[in-house]
Amino acid sequence: MLSPFRKLKAGMGSRSPSPSPSAQSTQAQSPAPTAGFPALEITRQICVLVSNLGSGALNVPGLQAAGQIGCQIIDIIQNMKDNEDACSSLIDRMNTLMNLVAEALPPDGASIDSLHIKADLKKDAEKLKQSLGKVHEILQELTSRSRIKKLLGSAGVAGEVTKCKELIDREIEAFKDSLRVGLESIITGQSSLTLKIDGLLPRDPPVPPKIFCGRDELVSELANLCCSGEQQNIAILGAGGLGKTSTALHVLHQIDVVKWYGKRTFFVGCDGVTTVDALALRILQIMQASTPSGENPVDALRSVLIDSSYTLLLLDNFESIWDFQRDHEAARGILQTISSVTATSLIITMRAANPPPGVQWTWHSTLSILSPEAARNVFLTINPMFCCGSSSGDEILSELLREVDYVPLAIHLLAQVSLDLTPQSTLRQWQKKKTQMLTLDQFTADRLESVEVSIALSINSLDTSGNSEAIQLLGMLCLLPDGLLQWQERLELIEERFDTA
Repeated sequence: MLSPFRKLKAGMGSRSPSPSPSAQSTQAQSPAPTAGFPALEITRQICVLVSNLGSGALNVPGLQAAGQIGCQIIDIIQNMKDNEDACSSLIDRMNTLMNLVAEALPPDGASIDSLHIKADLKKDAEKLKQSLGKVHEILQELTSRSRIKKLLGSAGVAGEVTKCKELIDREIEAFKDSLRVGLESIITGQSSLTLKIDGLLPRDPPVPPKIFCGRDELVSELANLCCSGEQQNIAILGAGGLGKTSTALHVLHQIDVVKWYGKRTFFVGCDGVTTVDALALRILQIMQASTPSGENPVDALRSVLIDSSYTLLLLDNFESIWDFQRDHEAARGILQTISSVTATSLIITMRAANPPPGVQWTWHSTLSILSPEAARNVFLTINPMFCCGSSSGDEILSELLREVDYVPLAIHLLAQVSLDLTPQSTLRQWQKKKTQMLTLDQFTADRLESVEVSIALSINSLDTSGNSEAIQLLGMLCLLPDGLLQWQERLELIEERFDTA
């Protein structure tokens, strides 16, 4: 059976003569192979191919520009020799994205017969060009010496690289989803189209982490709500690293929840999703549902949920789609659509202090930090030999846990990086490096492997253009050793100087 990508190719038309020499002269030129950088060179060749296809018979200027910008990004990465490890994952993502784009296009010299498909391609190509342009801009700033001095060491580099990875990931998901929608216009003679690309997304919820302390009562409370027989809309909120996803997964796997919903519990990661239609398609795919050709994905999702028995749907990291667009009407609308089906209960996790409006939330709360006892249990489960029975080791551990504010992610990372260190050495390292110490890899861009990357993601989600003083205010507050005492009472004083506080 033909893959979806090959079906898309088959519907786009047959081969036609190659572009004339005059047309070829405007195409991207492929430089000599880059010695020692095979991945870079392969990705560069794909970018050249995409650019040439866009400037040839397809005549899609946005596609041509996207390929050219991709080549420029590769040039920058090649010259960032001090940050090769930090950018290696960017190369992989660029390769994945441009491969996907090239695979979806007809061969060099072919044309697109359908005006509808060509219009969609132009729209997607323009978005692709804009996103790659942002990546190019970030990397250019990153290579500037003056810019480097302003970044906070490796954390600044990781935060900037994370921005680039998120932009590329969003384009990967957007292009996949646009291909799925495009297939509906190409494949005829079928009453429905199964939205399934094998191996793309997991069907079953991820297994919850085994090291999980201090949240048992909360998990039981939420599980009891989900099994009450009444519809629940639950929002688990809070800053990064508090364990929102872990808590939600433990609820999904709680024995009473499993008995109540059976196979009707679904985990949907919102990372990389930029549109509501894309999110609806992702949910349908994970549910292994189908939709009639041409139907709006959100309407199709509602129809599937209406025809289903009791369903528990977890939308993880919902801030990804919420923060991507400042106009929240569409994102709010899909939540309202899901909650309008009384047999469907909804859980979202979100980096926020308040849940999205427009939904009657039956439970919402910001996760608290762990208790000192739970924090200690987490640490010693990972690093049981840290204290070695000494009173000084116990005292140092208590001090370190206070220093990281009993935040689960920070505790996990601190326990990992101190496996080969004595308590005294760990304390000295902490006093010297602080949160820069809490990373499993100096150049990681994984939010679960670095506290500073997690913090960078939260800061990046701020509307700094509309709240220009937000970073300045946060920078001042972070200098206070214990935060701002009685901040709610002092907020009025802050607002006198910072209008957007």
